[in-house]
Amino acid sequence: MKRRLEKVLHRVFQVGIVVKGLDGILEVLGDAMLFMATQPQIARFVGLLTKEELVEDPKDFLASHVAQ
Repeated sequence: MKRRLEKVLHRVFQVGIVVKGLDGILEVLGDAMLFMATQPQIARFVGLLTKEELVEDPKDFLASHVAQ
């Protein structure tokens, strides 16, 4: 029983390491894309992300501050 629990915990640990590695790769890719983007491209992207929220609630604190 104890041996089986150790195997399960080790497998969970391995999966966690893989997920953390994939997260790191995605973070580096996102950073590289942000580094290569121009200010107008970033502004358009932010506008796309906040547009619907601001239409729903023009005084939304987070969306209005991010849009600015």
